[in-house]
Amino acid sequence: NKQEELKKRLEEPVEAVNLSPEEQLAEKLRLKKLQEDADLELAKEAFGEGCSTGIDAMNPSSREDFTEFSKVLKEKITQFEKSVYYPTFLETLMRDICISCE
Repeated sequence: NKQEELKKRLEEPVEAVNLSPEEQLAEKLRLKKLQEDADLELAKEAFGEGCSTGIDAMNPSSREDFTEFSKVLKEKITQFEKSVYYPTFLETLMRDICISCE
């Protein structure tokens, strides 16, 4: 994932002493391009553009399909578990899902 790569790259100490000014500039431009690409990828995901795979493309009809769908949903939802709003989100989600089962 580009976000993870960028995060790792930004956390690494830069050996500026060994880089020429041109190399330092090239590295800064490369990191800026990585950040822009990662931002664009996130925006596309947020607005559902280019979603031909993943959750949006899934149409479960068998037990195995629903098992896989469950795994994908869990992975997506648990990405946000560190948020202060996560418990309230889960409570609301479960309540709304259970209401539709009645």
